[in-house]
Amino acid sequence: MTEWRAFEENALYPDCHARYYFYPFVVDPDVEIIIEGEYPCSRYMSYTVYGYNLQVIATAFDQMLIPNDGCVNTFEPYANWQATNRSYTLKLQFIPPPQYVCPFVPGVGNNIFFVGALPNGQPNSWGILVYRIYVASEGGDEAGGALPKITYRRIRDGKRLRIKNSKPFDMKAILQQSNQACCMPSNPIANRTGALPPNTNGLTWTRPSYKQNLVLLGNPQGGYIYAPLYSSPTQYLCLRWKAPTFPDTYHNQPITGLENMRYWSMSFVSKVGTATICTVADYQTVLDEQGFATLVVGFGAPRPAFAIPEHGYTWIDLGNQPVKGVIYRNMVVSACFTCTAVNIPFGQQVSMQMGEYLPVGQYISGN
Repeated sequence: MTEWRAFEENALYPDCHARYYFYPFVVDPDVEIIIEGEYPCSRYMSYTVYGYNLQVIATAFDQMLIPNDGCVNTFEPYANWQATNRSYTLKLQFIPPPQYVCPFVPGVGNNIFFVGALPNGQPNSWGILVYRIYVASEGGDEAGGALPKITYRRIRDGKRLRIKNSKPFDMKAILQQSNQACCMPSNPIANRTGALPPNTNGLTWTRPSYKQNLVLLGNPQGGYIYAPLYSSPTQYLCLRWKAPTFPDTYHNQPITGLENMRYWSMSFVSKVGTATICTVADYQTVLDEQGFATLVVGFGAPRPAFAIPEHGYTWIDLGNQPVKGVIYRNMVVSACFTCTAVNIPFGQQVSMQMGEYLPVGQYISGN
């Protein structure tokens, strides 16, 4: 049996409420990888295979994985969240997908990734399997349960094999590439302390380019928009927007399927590399009676008296951190919900597409 590697570096703009696990592999058509796991107690779980050029070859998130015979997928709407029979099986086969077949094929006890070819049909020589967990439920560990088991099986006779990671994991090279390609703008404007007209957005939101998303190992089930920030200890940033609805899995409530999306968050990122300073998740954010979220962000100034949950505000103290900007994540969006970052084309500035669900930012004086 082989082991996952936990991604512990603060790089690639991680969400602080997610856990990432990597398994590098070399393509060998004589064997297949068997992943045996249980649906975790978490908001979201997924597997994604990236090819040697970091392009996504195959991906599947929790609801797409069919459970083993007699078991329950706890991510299905109104499923028994506390079910003990919650196992699934995923296989990585090192061959191209059959003609007219997608790289992911679900099946009872037999979910399959075909990872022998890149999206353009060229052979794939090696890759990285990424296992993501978002917002483990309270009362459990950070992975929402035990990590899935990885074994190899020889195709010709079905014999299980003990194979250690045969592909060195060169994270340093990936980080160097991401730092070079992800030149997100910072300090976009001069110190903006003057009052703006109501509902005028003092932030410029843009969806990162396809290349930036590629080298950051972007999540195929997510949409991200970014806005550079101006940080000064003499002012605050006020962010306000209509919050998409989400399931309360953190408190061990089941998914209903009626939510706007599975998860959203705000990550404040650093000028240093591709590090994240802090992330505010949906379940941590105060909402008013109309369902709006209002964040008051300080850059070294003391907390203002009005910025308390009882008044409908979420206070974020970034201190004197070297803040570059903010990333708004939208994960697993309902097909019925269109006001989302997922629908913004890569590299395009956000204007009115998201309506009242686009965070509006205004700088206010701390004096």
